[in-house]
Amino acid sequence: MYVHKKMKCTKETSLEVLKDVLPLLEAQEDFSNDALFELLSGYVNEKGYKTGFVMWPIRTAASGKQMTPAGATEIMEVLGKEESLKRIRKGIEKLSE
Repeated sequence: MYVHKKMKCTKETSLEVLKDVLPLLEAQEDFSNDALFELLSGYVNEKGYKTGFVMWPIRTAASGKQMTPAGATEIMEVLGKEESLKRIRKGIEKLSE
């Protein structure tokens, strides 16, 4: 589920992104859509990645699905901080196997 050819996502890159963003999300107080998007956009710019390259594995981990009606930050806003972090940790665990 974490592999996406168009976004150039592999299991390895998805694992790296999830491990990188986990501490950023843990430190994030404001879990609103806009605040999360701003935080993750900063990460995207810092690393020089495309937005979809970062959002795909986060959205997949948060939703547990490949197709969703909402984006990564919207899903995390609805789930809340604790549930979002739990799902991202589970995604890291699955990709580490």
